[in-house]
Amino acid sequence: MSLSIDLTGRVALVTGGTKGIGAGIAATLVEAGAHVVTCARSEVTPAPGTTHVVCDVRDADAVHAMIDGIVAEHGRLDIAVNNAGERRTHSSPTDRRVSTTRSWGSTSPPCCWLPRPPTG
Repeated sequence: MSLSIDLTGRVALVTGGTKGIGAGIAATLVEAGAHVVTCARSEVTPAPGTTHVVCDVRDADAVHAMIDGIVAEHGRLDIAVNNAGERRTHSSPTDRRVSTTRSWGSTSPPCCWLPRPPTG
C-alpha cells in the first residue's frame, strides 16, 4: 500500500534524519514535496532536497535555537519527527551478556516541539 500526500510548501524537521529510518522518513517527506531539515550531533552532507543543522536534541536550549533558526529561515515549521536516538554500549566485567548488548534509548523532546504557525 502506498501513501500519496502533497506536502508542497511544508517545512519538516526530522531529528536523526541522516541515517537509517530517519533518512527514509526524510526522503519520503522530500518525495511528498516538503522541504526537510535534518539534525544530528555532527555535520553531514545533506541528502538531496534537505538541509542539515547540527543539534544535540538532549539540550533544550540547542533545540529552541534550532527551531528558531528553522522558522527564521523558512518562515514556518509544519512537521516535526522526533526520530533521534542515543546508542549506548553497556559494559560490565561481571556480566558478558550485558557487555555485548547495545541498547537504543529515545530522547525526550522538550515542549518546544509544538509546530509554530507560519509568520506573515
